[in-house]
Amino acid sequence: MPVQIGLTADNVLHKAADEPYVGPKQLGGGFKVTMNKMLMLYGDAVENFSNFAGAFPTYAGGAEISLGSDVYVRGGLFGFREKGWSFGGGWVGPKIGVSYGYQNRHEQANRSFDHAITMDIFM
Repeated sequence: MPVQIGLTADNVLHKAADEPYVGPKQLGGGFKVTMNKMLMLYGDAVENFSNFAGAFPTYAGGAEISLGSDVYVRGGLFGFREKGWSFGGGWVGPKIGVSYGYQNRHEQANRSFDHAITMDIFM
């Protein structure tokens, strides 16, 4: 059962005036456990350093399910001070991947929802 871990940093160079648009500075870490070829589990812990609300943690957990060799769906929950849920899916080909994600936030969130469409090019 493969396990991957990672560290992340976001918005570390932004100015305080940009925070309402880009969010607070964030430092965190996470893991991914590949249960089998069809199921992957994720977990993250992120510390937010807000100029307006002070520091606070966010925890997240999710799952990704493969619907064949190249299509997947995923979903998850996150919470502590800023709570919500997310879902999405995508397609991964030999040299390119396309994904869609939706995130709904509530309870002390800066924004209530986000949509994201991404494209990955593999070299």
